[in-house]
Parts: sequence; C-alpha cells; structure tokens
Amino acid sequence: MRKDKIIAAALCICLSGTGCATAGYNLWESKATRRSNYVESHPGLSFKTKKRISEGTIWIGMTKEQMIASRGRPKDINRTVGSFGIHEQWCYGKYGGYGDEERFYVYFKNGILTSWQD
Repeated sequence: MRKDKIIAAALCICLSGTGCATAGYNLWESKATRRSNYVESHPGLSFKTKKRISEGTIWIGMTKEQMIASRGRPKDINRTVGSFGIHEQWCYGKYGGYGDEERFYVYFKNGILTSWQD
C-alpha cells in the first residue's frame, strides 16, 4: 500500500509540470509555444534557422536540440556506439497507423542530423 502512495505522489508532481520538464522543455506545452520559446531564447540564430524552427521544418545539419524544438521529443531512440562515433535513430509518430501524426525517422551522427526517412 505504501508503494502505491509513493507512485501516486510522484505522478501528481509530474502532472503538475514541476518534475517533467527536461532540457528546458515542458512536456505539456504546445508545439507553437515550444518553438517560439526556443527561438526567443536563442537570439544568435540566423533568420533562416528561426524560420525553419518556427515552421516545424527539419533539415540536414540541425542539432538534436533544434530537432526537439522544431518537432518535439521522439517516441523512441535507437542508439549505436562504435569506433565511427555515435549514431542515433529517432522515431516519431504513432505506431500501428492510427491517428493523424505522421510516422518518420531521423538519423543523427555525433549529435547532428544527417538524414531522415518518411
């Protein structure tokens, strides 16, 4: 019974938004708010980069932080570490074909987007 109370308390903290924000992003904010907050907090970005993030665009050469700002957090991350560096596959969208969210994958090498698959 005590374990249930601890889990319930942790869930309340998380749902209040105080324990679920990581890397400066609140999991409950809207896409537009997330994008706007990122652009406003990075005044040194070029006009082109700000426009791309504001529109939710992805491009070769963007960082993982820019990807999260532009499209949100992935549903899953598959990571490969080797002598060639670190490769990550980020999986976006709904699984099973339901919902209006598109399913696509982006690929990073050492933190920089190198390709995507839709």
